[in-house]
Amino acid sequence: MQLKKLAALAVSFVMAAGVCGVIPVNTALEGISVSASAASDFTVKTDSDGLKYVSKYNGKGGSIKIPDEVSYIGANAFNGNENITSVTFPASCDFIGEDAFAGCTRLTKVVFEGDADICQGGFYKCISLQSVTINGSIRDGIGTSAFSNCQSLTTVKIKGDENKFWIGEYAFLNCYSLTNINIPSKCTEIFGGAFLNCFSLTKLTIPANTEINENEGIGNFHFGYAMLFPTEEDCIAFIEGEEDFDADVYVAGGKTGYSEKYTRYPGTSYLFYYEAAQYTPKAITLTVTKGSPAADWAKEKKVKYTYAAVADKESSSSDGKLSAPTDINASSSSSRVLLSWEAVSGADAYRVYIYNTSTGKYEKYKDVSGTKCTVSGLESGTSYKFKVAALKGSTGKYTAGKASKPFSVKTKS
Repeated sequence: MQLKKLAALAVSFVMAAGVCGVIPVNTALEGISVSASAASDFTVKTDSDGLKYVSKYNGKGGSIKIPDEVSYIGANAFNGNENITSVTFPASCDFIGEDAFAGCTRLTKVVFEGDADICQGGFYKCISLQSVTINGSIRDGIGTSAFSNCQSLTTVKIKGDENKFWIGEYAFLNCYSLTNINIPSKCTEIFGGAFLNCFSLTKLTIPANTEINENEGIGNFHFGYAMLFPTEEDCIAFIEGEEDFDADVYVAGGKTGYSEKYTRYPGTSYLFYYEAAQYTPKAITLTVTKGSPAADWAKEKKVKYTYAAVADKESSSSDGKLSAPTDINASSSSSRVLLSWEAVSGADAYRVYIYNTSTGKYEKYKDVSGTKCTVSGLESGTSYKFKVAALKGSTGKYTAGKASKPFSVKTKS
């Protein structure tokens, strides 16, 4: 499909739909750089709801960790910082304001210890970003252009599946290097262009209940589609906002064309310079559920797909019990511990055990429906031991599967 004079497509691919669901009070705050994880490196303020947020970063950069007392990152707080190389968010901090880390050109790694809710442009044009790990769930959504133009991004891992969420327009636009991303089953909607120009993404599983939505700019082109310019001149004309250029939008697979490439430009006040680079997008194969919205979309758009296998829903050991949860992660404050783990197929709930030093036994702490649990009321500077087991059945009638290996977590002093 050839498009001429794509006026509606321009606007730097940043559209209004799917910005952010629930935004804390006072997120439109002044922003600035970023540094190491000493408390003095961050300007931390308190909003009218009593929540603490980072409004500004004053440090020297490198690998940083957001302070534990912080609940969210204000809009533009780290925008344009050229010195951060990695950032870790504690479980308490699960909201990233608009453009909070946009243009952080040396940022290579992002880790959320708990949940994540990422607003429009949260990590836009972080051109060195390679990996994103979310050890919890997406709390509400991945906003418009949240990771757009993260051209080095290869891996996005979302471990939890607790909440319904959406993926906004152009969320992963121009993530040319993306090869591995999982979409949890509770994703309700994917908006237009969310995975457009993901040239290296050759396989993707779309959950059964996920709706595939359009927008007014690029329409209903998503995974498996490429938008390339036939010449370098057309590409540069598009980048510079000219009205007259040619662009081809088509199902990817073998055809070569031009797209923009951004590079750091050290020694000047400009963060980037751009050029037209040549790309050959790979074809994608979607895994979809028969009769699902994604299956209908793939048929209509002639994108290659395969049906998800109807597998045994139980994940059992040789004795018939559900397998033990794996990949258990833990973070702590002075009085609580947040645990999360990989889901066990066939589990209806999970049971967390805590070791009782008086009895010398592991005792039930709580049954939870999802893959995380907060253990509260603990003493500071103290080590606690836990185990987690998958459950089958219903409340009051659960049968516990095999428990995980014991693991220790120490609360902060």
